[in-house]
Amino acid sequence: YLPRFFWFNRHLLRKQNVVRAGDTAQVEVLTRQLAEVKTQKELLEQEEEDQEEALGKEEERIKEEMETKVKAEKKIRKAEREKQEVIDKAIMKGLMTIPIEAFNAFDYHIAKAEWAFEAGNFEEVKDHAEEAKESLEKIEDAIDDLEKAKEEEEELKEEQEERVKEGTEKEARHLEKE
Repeated sequence: YLPRFFWFNRHLLRKQNVVRAGDTAQVEVLTRQLAEVKTQKELLEQEEEDQEEALGKEEERIKEEMETKVKAEKKIRKAEREKQEVIDKAIMKGLMTIPIEAFNAFDYHIAKAEWAFEAGNFEEVKDHAEEAKESLEKIEDAIDDLEKAKEEEEELKEEQEERVKEGTEKEARHLEKE
């Protein structure tokens, strides 16, 4: 802008000198040139504003994409932590054996989420992470059902033992009476 500014001032001084001399034709030429310079200056300023606006939008898009990427990665890691929690919960409940097949759907969705992450498709990552989480919830439900079945089995064993004990005691009493 500085060279144009000096050129602009130089022309303005020439215009002032020409006006003093009374040469209207040259004044009109210089006035047109001045108007053209002003128009070019306005166009350049507008172009600069447009470029700054486009740059701001691009920065915002990149920022949003990075935030989405971070959220997607967190979802994958959270799902993996939840899988470990489910396994730990099963172990704590005494269910030492969880079939590997139980985690097939989970592992499938986590793998798909990681592939989508590498491809930059972060919305798909979120979807697969959610589906992996849902498959874990089904596994947790199955673990709870197994735990209930185990408790019922233990109760049945205790009842059988009591019946056997009672039967043995009745038999012993019956033999004593004889």
